Amino acid sequence: MTVAGKKIGIVIGVIIAIIVIGVGVYLALHAHARKTVTVPGPRNVTSSPKVITKTITKIKIGTARAELVWETPPLIPRSWLIKNGIYYRAWSWWSYFQGYVTVSPDGKYVVVGTVRGELYIYNASTGKLIKELTFPLGEIPRTIRFTPDGKYMIVGVWSRKGWLIIYDTSTWTPVAKLELDKFVAGPSNATIQTIIREPWLAVIPYYAVVSPSGDVVYVTIVERYVNPKTQSPEYIPVTYDLAQIYPQIRKKYRHYYSMVWVDKYYWSRIIAYDVKTHRVLWVWPRDHPAYVDIPILAISSNGKYLAAASFWGVYPKNPVEWHMGEVWVLDAENGKLLYTYSPLPPIPYINHTSIWNGLAFADDGKYLVVVTGEGRIIVLDNEKSVIEHRPVIVWSKDIVEFIPTEAFLIPMSGKAKTVKIVKTYIYTYAGLAAVTSKYLIAYTGGTYCVGWTPGYLKRPEIVHPNSTKLFIFYLSNGTLAYVDLFNGMPTYGKVRPFVLAGCYLVGSIGVNWVRADASMAGVYVWYVCGRPHRVLKILTVLKGLGIPADVSAHDSMIYVLTGLVNTAHSPTQPAHIIGEYRLLAYKIVIS
Repeated sequence: MTVAGKKIGIVIGVIIAIIVIGVGVYLALHAHARKTVTVPGPRNVTSSPKVITKTITKIKIGTARAELVWETPPLIPRSWLIKNGIYYRAWSWWSYFQGYVTVSPDGKYVVVGTVRGELYIYNASTGKLIKELTFPLGEIPRTIRFTPDGKYMIVGVWSRKGWLIIYDTSTWTPVAKLELDKFVAGPSNATIQTIIREPWLAVIPYYAVVSPSGDVVYVTIVERYVNPKTQSPEYIPVTYDLAQIYPQIRKKYRHYYSMVWVDKYYWSRIIAYDVKTHRVLWVWPRDHPAYVDIPILAISSNGKYLAAASFWGVYPKNPVEWHMGEVWVLDAENGKLLYTYSPLPPIPYINHTSIWNGLAFADDGKYLVVVTGEGRIIVLDNEKSVIEHRPVIVWSKDIVEFIPTEAFLIPMSGKAKTVKIVKTYIYTYAGLAAVTSKYLIAYTGGTYCVGWTPGYLKRPEIVHPNSTKLFIFYLSNGTLAYVDLFNGMPTYGKVRPFVLAGCYLVGSIGVNWVRADASMAGVYVWYVCGRPHRVLKILTVLKGLGIPADVSAHDSMIYVLTGLVNTAHSPTQPAHIIGEYRLLAYKIVIS
């Protein structure tokens, strides 16, 4: 046999092994999701965390190092997480693991929301547990904000009904509670067991922003159709005419039809809620929900404008009215629509666009930054756009190229029996990290294939050369100022996996799923005042601390929520699960 023949035989053998074990794991996990989950017993969480008196983890890059100041005990037992399959896998881009951490505006408190339904509030300096709030199983505190003065903590609870709860931080008691399912399609069909493993199938207060005055919180509420029998979404193919949506296409084509697989139904709504009077001031859309996924909001620093964008979904009954990749700018006072913008998708590679977290205002509402998931960056003159009721573009550019290659089409259920090798294009997902007064900071995630078929994992054969990078542009003109490679996919504990704290940009970086490698996972920190550069990285998986699920920061303090990760390179290898579900507090020390 030739050398090439031996290589082909090895590849085929590995693929067959992946199919057999992967299908077994998938079916076992989904079967377990439909079983009854035992409610855990009493939780033994001490009020005094382990305080580190000496540096346990000290990583030097240039003149900066990270010192581990304190850490909590495990917040959820490893056995419970493993039993429920809630951990990362090095070979998979998708994870059931969830967690959320945020710090108060004054830096006094750091809050952790867990997938099991706890909310821990710590003294950010000492790590002392101040308060533990518990929720019924299947109610997950996942969206947490503070008012600018720190008087109120706003918690969005993901559950069958969805809740918005306002807490008085002087007593940590609730002063208002609003049921959210009435703004979308009613209670979710997802069971409690499903929500524990897949909380995005609940009624979810996806994203929240607080007005500069602290009087109003704006929340986007999202619900997707869940089949009550299978406990999973249903996907349908929708064909629509892009020439009816994008004027640029109409100049060249009379019709341009495209087909995409989308959820059977999405329902989304934006509400404006008065924090002090506990009244809903307005809802948008007014008469019915939006039939797309709206995961992101942005508010201008002067409080005048609220922007929203759609990530996924096409309304089957009217694709032109509601489709993915659209931006809406509203009057924050009354919810009146001021203008809309639909970035042109990459044609003919993918024929649609999406916006997950690529939305932010800059310069007191003068500019609106848009970053599409397919790598297009657009800066709009928001003030002119409001006046003219149409988008006015300042500059735009693409940071992702679509590259032809092959991919493995791997079945994820028992219906399909064989792996196929298909020709496709690969690209890398793009998102927005932050906007400063000087810079626009975008990033790219993992390598993905163009097109998707329900029931299959489409695994790229190669890694896109622009994947897992940070790009810093001058906001005024789009000139590139800095590029950095971090070799791992940002983890989405939050919609936006980066946080800006003063001059530091902090990112939560996970596995490189195409390479099936978790060694570079951890927290990365860049200095973004003056000349941008990376100052340090904390490789949590390499240090045996687990994978970063989420991160928050204030001044020079970094708070990292870690979880379990299986570092085996494929489902065929024995599991090697490391880490704990805990909170770690680091201090950036400049020497």
